[in-house]
This record gives sequence, structure tokens and C-alpha cells, in this order.
Amino acid sequence: MHEGCSSMVGLPKLHVAISSVEKTGLPVISIITDPTLGGVAIGIASRGIKLFEHNAGNIGFSGKRVIEQYTGKPTTRDFQTTWWLQQKGFVERTALPSKIKFSISEILNEHKIEHNLLEEQEA
Repeated sequence: MHEGCSSMVGLPKLHVAISSVEKTGLPVISIITDPTLGGVAIGIASRGIKLFEHNAGNIGFSGKRVIEQYTGKPTTRDFQTTWWLQQKGFVERTALPSKIKFSISEILNEHKIEHNLLEEQEA
């Protein structure tokens, strides 16, 4: 998907909407697959609990070719993959495509347990 200036103008509205969901105490889960680039990467995928597809291979603001042209240097074979991002400390949760539903369920259960603990502490 090509994103121009007009689509970038909507990013603040998107962040406000996500913030209102977060303020209610509901979890925001971003499922990051291949590709996740540009405005999607900074607008949606950068917020909330991030769940990365296990072998996703094109994640970032700009694509590999653009970065190579800009820097004038070749990138590594695993550049912008889930594994590479995990090595840099950006990935905490991964799931195989067939296990994403299970991983979402785990996240929601963890959130429910945390929420119940907070309610008990307040009582």
C-alpha cells in the first residue's frame, strides 16, 4: 500500500482513538505481519501489546531497498525480520500464523488476571 501525505494526516486521529481505548482499561493488541511498513508501522503497530508473526520479514518505516539506497550500504539478509527486531529488543511476543488466535487469547487472559488483581487491591 502506498501512503501519501493525505493518509499521514489521519495518524493523530488514529492515536487519539487508540488512546481512548487504552484509557478505558481495555488492551490494544497490534498483530504485526509481513509486510508492516510506513504509516501502518508508526500509526497502529507501534501502539499497545505487539504480537509479531513468527517469520514476518518486512517490518519498519521504510523498506529494505529504500534504506539501502538512502545509506548507500547493503543491509543484512535478516534486516527488518521478526528475528532481527527481537535481537534489537523490539519484539517480546511472537506467534506462528496458526497460533495467533491462541496467543491473543493468552494476552486477554493475562489482562483479565491483572485487572482482577488491581480490583482486589483497590477493595
